[in-house]
Amino acid sequence: MIDQRAIASTLTIPPLENGDKLTRIEFERRYHAMPQVKKFT
Repeated sequence: MIDQRAIASTLTIPPLENGDKLTRIEFERRYHAMPQVKKFT
């Protein structure tokens, strides 16, 4: 199994921004790349 956080840390992933229209997969990819963030709604 591939660790998504390891992949995210090696790639340049744009941060989540208010108003982004993302698929669930893209949201989770960006969310896991931002461990300092506690909550997104």
